[in-house]
Formats: sequence, structure tokens, C-alpha cells
Amino acid sequence: MTTPQDVPSASELQAVQSKLTDLEQCNQAELTAIAQLGAQIDPGSLTLIRVNTFVSFVFQRLGTSSPEIRQMLTLLFETEYQEQIAETLKDVKTEVRKQMLAAGPPPSKEQLKEMWRRRQGNGHGSPFGPG
Repeated sequence: MTTPQDVPSASELQAVQSKLTDLEQCNQAELTAIAQLGAQIDPGSLTLIRVNTFVSFVFQRLGTSSPEIRQMLTLLFETEYQEQIAETLKDVKTEVRKQMLAAGPPPSKEQLKEMWRRRQGNGHGSPFGPG
């Protein structure tokens, strides 16, 4: 295999792409088998594995940083990530509240009965009880 500084050959690229495709298919089959057993994997844990793998991948190729520097950079990354998540969640909550206010309160049971009566013309057979 070439080093990261070398330009990979077409056959090397194809071999790595093939391995990736095989792994993705095997992992999808495993996820399906787990789901058939009635369980599921938390998507957040898969994302965390991906991030940790990426960080390790980069640091392994740098080769010059100490474990303490790796730990500090990982912690700084995680902190910035959590700050961005907090900001996004706050924005989502604001948007949901805006939509809820724009939609108004849900109709009461009495309002639903009245709408049903008007639609049916006689008020009999309401799914909301006797009215």
C-alpha cells in the first residue's frame, strides 16, 4: 500500500473501494439481523464511533503528537461539537415553538363535537360521545 503522500494507483483505489463496499454490506446485514432480534443500535453511538475513528485515523498519520495532545484536541473537538449541538437544539426548539404558536391550540372536544354536528347535519353518531 502507498503512503498518504504517494498517489494511489487505480488498482489500489479499486481494492480499497471494494473492501469498503463489502464492509458496508456486511455491517448493514448485521444491523438487519440485530433488528430482527428486536433490538436496535443507537445511531448516536455509531456517530461517536465514526468521530473517534476519524480522530484516531488523523493522529496516527501525523505520528508526532503525544497522547496528552491527542486527548486535549479530542476534548476540545468534543466541546466545540457539544456547543454546536446546543445551539442547533435551541434553534430547533425556537422554530417548533413558532410553528406551534402559528398553528394555535388544538380544538377542544366540544369544538370537535360541534364541527362533527355541522358536518353530519344532525349530530347523531358522533365519534366524540353523546352530544
